Amino acid sequence: MKAIDGDEKCPVVLKRLHQDTNVLPYHNLHNSTLHDDIIFAWSTLRHENLVSFKGLINADYLHRYDESSVIKEVKTTDPTLIYEFYHGAETLHALYLVKIKGKSILSLKEPRLFSYLCQSLAALRAIHQSGLAYGMFHLKNMITTANMNRILLNYGGAEDFCGLRLQKKMENLQADLEYRQRRDFVDLACTMIDLSLKKIVFNRFENPSINLDEVVNAYDKVIGNLNFSKEWKHILRDLLHATTSSTCAQYMSKLTIHYVAEMESLTQYGRYLEVQLSKSLHNDRLFRLLAKLCFVYGAMVSSLEEMRVGNTASRWSETGDLYVLRLFFHQLFGFDENLDTLNAVNYALSNRVNYGELISLLNKLDCGVTERIALRDRHKQHILIVSFEELKEVFLSLFEEPPTFQNK
Repeated sequence: MKAIDGDEKCPVVLKRLHQDTNVLPYHNLHNSTLHDDIIFAWSTLRHENLVSFKGLINADYLHRYDESSVIKEVKTTDPTLIYEFYHGAETLHALYLVKIKGKSILSLKEPRLFSYLCQSLAALRAIHQSGLAYGMFHLKNMITTANMNRILLNYGGAEDFCGLRLQKKMENLQADLEYRQRRDFVDLACTMIDLSLKKIVFNRFENPSINLDEVVNAYDKVIGNLNFSKEWKHILRDLLHATTSSTCAQYMSKLTIHYVAEMESLTQYGRYLEVQLSKSLHNDRLFRLLAKLCFVYGAMVSSLEEMRVGNTASRWSETGDLYVLRLFFHQLFGFDENLDTLNAVNYALSNRVNYGELISLLNKLDCGVTERIALRDRHKQHILIVSFEELKEVFLSLFEEPPTFQNK
């Protein structure tokens, strides 16, 4: 479920653990001595390929979340896990295995598979180094964001909080952890095989009591059917036959060349983001300048109207010090202050505005270059030559002056 955190005012994902689930039954979570340690371990674990765990709540604390997020359906006896929310994320199962009418399933090439495997091992390494096990490898629990080259492991810690670890005796915890970490490697291999074949070979989550060796044998038989390189089959077979002494570092060392490719891909994507960010900063700068120009234009029109009605002098008149800005507006937008708002909009919509020249003039004004420009009045009888540096000084002087108020 999606909810809004009342404290941080940001969306989060709530995963409810049902007591009647036939996968991993909830077992005395709140009375366990490991409860606080597990929460602390998962809540402090951060990795770029792992969805962050934010905490655990029960129905007594659900008042923090928006009622519009179907929170009322949560049972008082069901613990609920909180995870970070990623807008627009899709599961690998939905992208590569689910057929949607009018939409073809995405193709999957070997470099993408190696990328997913490298990222999964990197996240798994961080989990194992924290003395934890993931235990949730499934295509439905692996999501990808807008950049489809990046994946994240979702619902980390759900197995721990369901009670599989908590119901073990204290003296068996280390042996249990080694077994679960070994199972992580096996489950990762099975998930990658499912992704390679684009079908679920064996639904492990529906048969939690199945012997791990049976799962290994079932998947070992289908590795030979993969239409991929020997290297891909070899690394999958190594993961499938992992032992309790196997580590992520051993498998990552066999994928060194692919991690180099990952670094190159990240560098290229980082360069792409820098270009997009520079465009955004460029647009923000021009927007601020245009906003200021709009305020100035409004003040100019108001002042000229008062001058026409009261026959008073104005700084925007032909003899005023701001007349140069008045001419610049005519040069910038191609229309003068005599046009009303409707006619000005119609003029702009008539495609007679040169937007390339408009952006060029705004950039030169913002930088205050020494280049000179010839400004003409609306009757094209007089020409005033001025530099952008001088225009910028006049423009900025309007914002440095204190506002004046007239008592009516």
